[in-house]
Amino acid sequence: MKNRIIHFGLTLIFASLLASCGKEDSKKTEDKKDSTSTEKTTQKADTSASVTKTDEKTTKSAMDLLQGKWQSTDDPKSFVVFEKNIRKDIYDGEKSIDEEVFVLSDECQNPLDKEVNKEKKLPKEKDKYMSCAKTDMCWYILELNDKTLSLSYMSRGNTLSYKKVAN
Repeated sequence: MKNRIIHFGLTLIFASLLASCGKEDSKKTEDKKDSTSTEKTTQKADTSASVTKTDEKTTKSAMDLLQGKWQSTDDPKSFVVFEKNIRKDIYDGEKSIDEEVFVLSDECQNPLDKEVNKEKKLPKEKDKYMSCAKTDMCWYILELNDKTLSLSYMSRGNTLSYKKVAN
């Protein structure tokens, strides 16, 4: 979208230069009308595009935002992939080291981590806890958006940070 706007702006500048270099007065008037209406159209398009982006951010659930492939910011060979409700750990290009079902909820679903939550008096928060029953693990989602995922492993408290690399 930025490239189109830049290209459009350069075209307008070029058209303005041509118009000021001795073209007929009627041609100048036509160019001005065209550029003014096109600028208004571009401004409207930009406004609606930003509204759409804002609406997408506010309507995306944690599950939607998680979907895709994430690369560790600490170890570039380490990846985590979320496909629907399946979590896959991948290391150094291996097919899948670990693969299991996860759930998002307002508290850890694992018995041990539920106790940790109670001891620490952690608040219940909608879709902020990711639990995997098979490995008996739970993470608290510290940050989640289109580009960044940050998880706190509940049993140890260490933080895992990722950047989005593919949808």
